[in-house]
Amino acid sequence: MSTEIPEDSIVIAVRVVVHRTEAISSGRSSNHWSIYLVLNDNKSVRLNMRDKTRQEWPYPVPAGAGYGDPATLDITVHEYSHPHSTLCYWDCQPSSNRLKVRDFVNFLLRNNRTYYTMAVGGSGCRFWVYTIINDFSTFSLLENNSPELLYPHMMAYYSERGGVLYKEPTDTMPRGKFWKVEDWNREFRT
Repeated sequence: MSTEIPEDSIVIAVRVVVHRTEAISSGRSSNHWSIYLVLNDNKSVRLNMRDKTRQEWPYPVPAGAGYGDPATLDITVHEYSHPHSTLCYWDCQPSSNRLKVRDFVNFLLRNNRTYYTMAVGGSGCRFWVYTIINDFSTFSLLENNSPELLYPHMMAYYSERGGVLYKEPTDTMPRGKFWKVEDWNREFRT
């Protein structure tokens, strides 16, 4: 895995991936969701919102806070576009064949999409992914119908047993919370 973000690389697809995890919640697999900016030559840049580790944030969330654990956005470069942990994926098309990695990453930074807490009780990555895809579409980085096409797929839990993929529909998407920079800094004293 390279560490330098290829900012000038053209994005040929924005891939939403549901990952296989070992975590079990309410008797079913707890999925993790992330976004891959797919590049030429089977490479990608992953946008991954995850809980901060206890080393990164050792403090408990106050009781009744109305939000979950603080999260952090990892932006990583990979020599593949299809991770081994993939259960399912869906590709969204960029609105132009000239959009670069920097266009998508700068959008996240300019619009405070890196200041996020997970849902109360955990999870929240799926909501973050859906919100980002909706934002990318609204601001003309993706084709306009991307969120509508993706939404039905995101309203499910996925698991694999014995080589068979199972899809369990759900009517909920645990929502994390997006923060303004000044509110984040005040609440988390960063």
